[in-house]
Formats: sequence, structure tokens, C-alpha cells
Amino acid sequence: MIMAKKPKSMKNVLHSFFSEALGIPRGLIEMDHTFDVDFGMDGREKTSIRSKMIDKFGVTIPPALWKEYNTIQDVLDYFRQVGKSS
Repeated sequence: MIMAKKPKSMKNVLHSFFSEALGIPRGLIEMDHTFDVDFGMDGREKTSIRSKMIDKFGVTIPPALWKEYNTIQDVLDYFRQVGKSS
């Protein structure tokens, strides 16, 4: 019997996305790391990441909310919220 691959969880997908986008090994990224302090991102870099997320996932985080988000966990929570309301 052949088992179908289990789809990746959104957490794993975002983890991989941020690892690739930031050029940081996946094992060094924690969901509660902050964009500015832990990843050293400035406003321009954060905007670039937001654009890449829109391109990859088709989910737009409104700019006002994006400015408030500090961690990958914040992004994950937003994706889950959007998924529930769809």
C-alpha cells in the first residue's frame, strides 16, 4: 500500500519560506524571532518580504497590520485567521 505524502503544515511552509527569503538556515529560525532584532531587518527589507509572500501565497497582509507584526508567529496567526474566514 502506498501512502500519500502528508501536506506540509502552514508553520513548516512559512518556516521554509522565511529561511529561503532571509538566507538563514531553517534550524536557526524560531517562530518567535523578531524581524528587526533577531533578523536585523529594516522597513525596506520587511516590505520586500511582504511582497514575496504576496507573490508566493497570494495572501495580502494589509500594510497597517504588517507594520504591527514583529514575528513569523504573527504572520502564521494571520494566515490561519484568513484561512478560517475563507
